[in-house]
Amino acid sequence: PSRGRTGFVIKTYGRFEQFDIAPADGLAARPGTWMSDGATRLRIHLTDGRDPDYTLEIISLEKQVLKLRRL
Repeated sequence: PSRGRTGFVIKTYGRFEQFDIAPADGLAARPGTWMSDGATRLRIHLTDGRDPDYTLEIISLEKQVLKLRRL
């Protein structure tokens, strides 16, 4: 059977929301923040503190498709 997919939303004013697979295969939202770390990187902090901060690198933005890589 198909399982849930993780994801995230980059919001305005430095807000961030990460979606993890919940125990019942739904999605569990985890709020956080993002800040610019140079011209092509975003530093992510999840407010629950369960995981360390991480960086997303912007690979490209074309036709309203943002491609990122987690470092």
